[in-house]
Amino acid sequence: MLAPEGIQQMERQVVVGCLIVLLAGSCSATVVATQDSPDPGFLAQPDGFDQTTFEITVLENGSAHWQIKHHRRLANDTERQRFESFARNFKNNETDLYRNFVSRAGSLTSIGTDATGREMTAKSFDRDAYTNVTASFGDRGTVELSFTWTNFTQSNDDRVVVGDVFEGGFYIGPNQTIVFERGPTLQFVETIPEPASRTQPDSLARSQRVTWEGEREFSPQRPYIELVPREGDTANQSATDKTGPTGTNTTVGGPVANDVGSDQMLWIVGILIVVVGVSSAVAYRSGTVSLPDRGSERTSETIDQSANSSPSTSMDQTPIPDEELLSDNDRVIKLLEENGGRMKQVNIVEVTDWSKSKVSMLLSDMEDEGEISKLRVGRENIISLAGQEPDAAGSPFDDEE
Repeated sequence: MLAPEGIQQMERQVVVGCLIVLLAGSCSATVVATQDSPDPGFLAQPDGFDQTTFEITVLENGSAHWQIKHHRRLANDTERQRFESFARNFKNNETDLYRNFVSRAGSLTSIGTDATGREMTAKSFDRDAYTNVTASFGDRGTVELSFTWTNFTQSNDDRVVVGDVFEGGFYIGPNQTIVFERGPTLQFVETIPEPASRTQPDSLARSQRVTWEGEREFSPQRPYIELVPREGDTANQSATDKTGPTGTNTTVGGPVANDVGSDQMLWIVGILIVVVGVSSAVAYRSGTVSLPDRGSERTSETIDQSANSSPSTSMDQTPIPDEELLSDNDRVIKLLEENGGRMKQVNIVEVTDWSKSKVSMLLSDMEDEGEISKLRVGRENIISLAGQEPDAAGSPFDDEE
């Protein structure tokens, strides 16, 4: 456990890290104003963390709940104890790290107001830090910071649109993921570009989340996300009313941002991300980060039009198989149960007809939640239900060959 003076030293390091980032952010604003795309180094993966996830829940009232999570493997008991000491202090006291986060989020929304013409505020701040054990990470330390950004989206009639806050484009670095989740009363209509994965691969409208993986540089006003209320036929009709090529989108609602505001919006979100990332890394600083490159392509999709068919036509349609009504997690669990509690990951890809990247991300999430475990045997990943894990020695499928 860290002594009080050790915790104080850690907090002083955090403040220094935040100041450095803010100065860098101010300089970057000048650079970005002369460029068409963001500086990839500006949103680099913070040292000392293995994964970063930005989760943005879009609500019908135009607000968005932002939650930033940084994860790090804890290699030994010393690292775990160090992180636990930091976590206790972070949760129980209003530290410099937290106060800086609150201040920066307020500045962020003020600049957003100037850029879009919509009155924006930052509220409902929260924080957490904890350790847990996952099959892939072993001991893991996580830092979470969150807030609600009001008037984050544009609106036009019943449509909720994300896009203008990314006027100058957006960038996520290696080992970073950005996830947009629909609020409980909304459903997705369109996403540009194509996400790396979504929770329902066969239906954007039924998906709860869409995910893009880094490293990736988005075009101006991208990612673009459009949602409508989840009201049966009304929602489906709204979706199918869309006309024109999916690659071209007219700005919906709100005054047009001036040039200065557009340039600012390119980097103000980055300031928040980098402040949280670097500050967290300085607060718990050790190790290096592997930076694999991953990308994704462009797509758009409209909601299924089946709800617009006449009642007689709907009655004649073939009922939806029960399997299609299952969530992705439940479908994987059902597959494992039907195959003796374990399967090769490649076989799950073949049976579900999902992409390799989708299956990999889904299984990682399920492993983090403790629903399944993964074991690397040779060049294969073996996926098992709890209690069905194979022995480490030899292949668990030797008797099948």
